[in-house]
Amino acid sequence: MLASRLPAVCTVALLLCPASPAQVASAVPRTLEEVREVEAAADLAARLALGERAFPELPPVDASRLDLLENADRVLIDPPPEILDGSLPPLIDVTIPSSETGTGFPEMFEYLIPTGYDPEGAPVPMIIGYHGYSLSHNSVAIQSTLHVECDERGWIFVAPTGADQQIFGTAASQTNTDLAVQYMLDNFNVDPDRLYMVGFSMGGGITVNYVSRHRDPNGIMIAAAATVSATMDWTMEYNLGTPAFQTQVMQNVANFGASPAVDLFAYQRASGQYNGQGSYPPFPANLDEQFTMATNLESTPFYVTWDIFDQLTQVSFMATSLVGLLQGLGTEVLSISVAGTPQPHSWAVLNEDALFDWLDGRSVERLPPAFDAQLERDSTVSWATLAQRDDEAFSYVQGNANSSRLVVEGVVNAKQVTVDLAAAGLSGIWPLNVRATSADADGFRLAITGFDQCPSYPTDVANGLVVQGFWVDPVTDTLFLDVPGNTSIDADLILEPWLGDLWTSPQSVPVGGNLDLHLDLATGDTVAWMVVSLTAELGELPKNGGSFVASFVNPGLFFVLPLDAVGDLVVPTFLPSDPGLVGARVLLQAAGQDGTGKFDATTNLFALDIE
Repeated sequence: MLASRLPAVCTVALLLCPASPAQVASAVPRTLEEVREVEAAADLAARLALGERAFPELPPVDASRLDLLENADRVLIDPPPEILDGSLPPLIDVTIPSSETGTGFPEMFEYLIPTGYDPEGAPVPMIIGYHGYSLSHNSVAIQSTLHVECDERGWIFVAPTGADQQIFGTAASQTNTDLAVQYMLDNFNVDPDRLYMVGFSMGGGITVNYVSRHRDPNGIMIAAAATVSATMDWTMEYNLGTPAFQTQVMQNVANFGASPAVDLFAYQRASGQYNGQGSYPPFPANLDEQFTMATNLESTPFYVTWDIFDQLTQVSFMATSLVGLLQGLGTEVLSISVAGTPQPHSWAVLNEDALFDWLDGRSVERLPPAFDAQLERDSTVSWATLAQRDDEAFSYVQGNANSSRLVVEGVVNAKQVTVDLAAAGLSGIWPLNVRATSADADGFRLAITGFDQCPSYPTDVANGLVVQGFWVDPVTDTLFLDVPGNTSIDADLILEPWLGDLWTSPQSVPVGGNLDLHLDLATGDTVAWMVVSLTAELGELPKNGGSFVASFVNPGLFFVLPLDAVGDLVVPTFLPSDPGLVGARVLLQAAGQDGTGKFDATTNLFALDIE
């Protein structure tokens, strides 16, 4: 039954691999002995599938010591009676083979479709349960009643592996988790605006980081989340671990590939929190918000629970630190500290019924008008997309869109920030005030799109002059504005619609390279008066030509090009092989003139960047 819903290649892979850990269309065993056997079989299968990337063998559960991170999560809790009574729908295991994930790791996940599920009815919420360190995806339903609550409330339950049981939320892990979540969205009637994520121990830290990374309004977003006995700082866990744990697990190429001393950013980008390395042990540590991904959570409600007698002493510190950070951000946060749990570091700390009551009815905010983002890769947050300058460092951007102003400020480590005015609710506002600020020495390019009409030019609010360093692409109706390092620009975007289009393909060309110049002017125009300039300066063309931005004065060139019968022209050309041109920006603008001498179609100002 399940195989019919899998992608064809995935189905074939399952049929060809009868030894696969996937238990298609079957209930997972729920006695404690069977649980141990399933865990051992799944762990062995995963290691075989990973080959050379497999982690070292873990000690048997019964031999675990509770004073080390690498053993603390390996505690099996007898399942509650309702899991064994056979009244629940089956928990279904699925494997997406490594050939289909793009990460080199298979993704094994487990899901439950609740009693009374209606594929044609209203979309239902989904809980994403994330396992602790060294435990398989099956452990969430073994050690908690999340799936039981889902069945009672008509919600869907899924528990991903995240590539491997011992991966600390790195890129491969989060990609695999995305695949499991997307599989559920694609195949079942899941409400994408009511995804809730709950993680235990290491899975709690991964949950914080996963939510922090997923803010693209067009992708997977989490409406609310919860941590249970969470550890969140992988630099700290490295330092608290044994030498074998450090070298065999944390420095494994599937995790961070090096120690924090060698590649600290790799640890920071996957963590929920970061605390200065010199501050532990002993506790308290020193939370460094500049490198803490949880600062992205100002609009995501969080439920934080832990036992104050947790044998991992960092858990209480982490929980109180997270709660304080979120409160400072203005996030809605509920903290539940308990005492006396029989296993203080376990899923038993969580009151599932209370959590579900708290989650019920919450929906994601995909396009907050204001945001503050710490980004570890090229990312979209709300109505802005940032492309990094250095992909081995954090980037920062703050945004605010109100009724007549767009603010993009605090920008660090960005080549370009692209703003979608339609998503920000500012399309059609003329003039639109734009304030942009670079907070580093490199500066960035601001690209503004989503206009109802192609914009004309920006003017400085202080003096009314045309702002230098801008150009307009008429193909995408995008205005580009260079923001120099450690500088602010306060400009009004003016609409005096261009009646002609000018662009080159490509826009950026190396010296000696070929390009095409495109002109699209009004039918009836016979020639185009072309200006090639290095500066912009607002002026007027004679005979009703309208506003013109490319400067007529030196340095610049002014010449005439013939047009075809409909006022168009494509000119194949090339750049001279002159190294002195490298890095230059040439501004191009044209005006169409008809047979009577009237200028009736002015083009946009376009920039040709020479590499």
